[in-house]
Amino acid sequence: MNQRYLPTFAILALAWLVLIYLPGQQRARQGPQFDTLTFTATCRLAVKNQLKAPATAQFPGLTSDQVQVSGGRGTLRGVVDAQNSFGAMLRTGFTCTGTEQRVTATLN
Repeated sequence: MNQRYLPTFAILALAWLVLIYLPGQQRARQGPQFDTLTFTATCRLAVKNQLKAPATAQFPGLTSDQVQVSGGRGTLRGVVDAQNSFGAMLRTGFTCTGTEQRVTATLN
């Protein structure tokens, strides 16, 4: 390699290392991000497990944007439409709390 280009090459190599290394360090400090999609899906399953006819469950207007996250835990409030034991469709409120993988659902 030509001696004239050596300082330029060294600066470029150092800049490349900084650009590759620093973003990874920033992500490591932030920790994992809370996955609201996973939390919402787990919440739906937890609610369905408490219904008489889980196959009829509909969650009108429920989106992952409604999840409130604080300290690595999420809270989601919504309503579910499902049939009761007599076959009538009823709307019931629910609240889900917990982490992405472990959710507790309470029907109101």
